[in-house]
Amino acid sequence: MVGRVAAAAPRAVSIRLQRHIIGRGRLCPCPLAYKSSAPRGRTVELYDTPWEDEPKLVFFHSDECEEAYIHADSFGYRDCASCERTICQQHPGNGWQWQFCEHEDLVEICLRCYQDEILENGQPRSDFESVRHRPPGTIKGGMFFSSGNAEPKKAGFDKVQAFAYYFVNHAQLASRYNDPAKRLLKTGACVITCYQPFGLAGHEGSVTMTLAI
Repeated sequence: MVGRVAAAAPRAVSIRLQRHIIGRGRLCPCPLAYKSSAPRGRTVELYDTPWEDEPKLVFFHSDECEEAYIHADSFGYRDCASCERTICQQHPGNGWQWQFCEHEDLVEICLRCYQDEILENGQPRSDFESVRHRPPGTIKGGMFFSSGNAEPKKAGFDKVQAFAYYFVNHAQLASRYNDPAKRLLKTGACVITCYQPFGLAGHEGSVTMTLAI
């Protein structure tokens, strides 16, 4: 659900109001919105990344323009099932990072909510299970953190030395990583996978296992 900060703008959007909106966010891409006689519309809150505390305000003069803008190609916007903010699905700054994660309990959530969840509770066991439709050698769940995995360290997670900078590129190596993680979960520990350089599809690269008792 898109956050609406105004149900309806005045029937005529003044040049002064347009400049105010431009200063804080973006206008609807439709040329009609740039005219001083633009029809009734609304302003919505959008976030380019999950890490932003303040949204940008974007004015749309119609539902059609709003729909076209929000669901445009890879850099469209989607709702986070946890924080309910409307966030760009792919990072507009680096062009490659997907900004949502799947979680078995929370469905699809933004990276910020996902980070908060796994730092508090660790990853779910399903992340380390063998799944028939998952490509061989895949590591599921976890994420890139700040340099040195600062966030897990601050939350009380320690590096598992046997799986520090562990390289994975096929199913056998993935099993050697996932099986010990499942055994640790059985003891009541929390486990998080921290990515180092890693392929975008999760099929090849280095990871570090971190553990909190």
